[in-house]
Amino acid sequence: MWVRPGDKDAHLLLALTRRSVACFGAVILRAVQLVRHICTLFKARTFNRFLKQLLRYRHGGRRMILVLDNARYHHAVLLRPFARQHGKHRPRASR
Repeated sequence: MWVRPGDKDAHLLLALTRRSVACFGAVILRAVQLVRHICTLFKARTFNRFLKQLLRYRHGGRRMILVLDNARYHHAVLLRPFARQHGKHRPRASR
């Protein structure tokens, strides 16, 4: 939210629609770069597209660490072939 300098009260204007945008994102630390994938819904198919896009930034077989929040689409059956092909799935145990 942006507030003009000098304004004491912030006013937020909302468009009353049911439209929304989903955005997957990752930060590539070595390149200081944001990778994003904008879509209409969070689902396994769109997450799979984002993962494939993210692989383009992986160089020299280096590992990538993803932090996920256990959404259903993060461990969907549709993603199993991708997981088998592109690395080892070793979730860390919580402490």
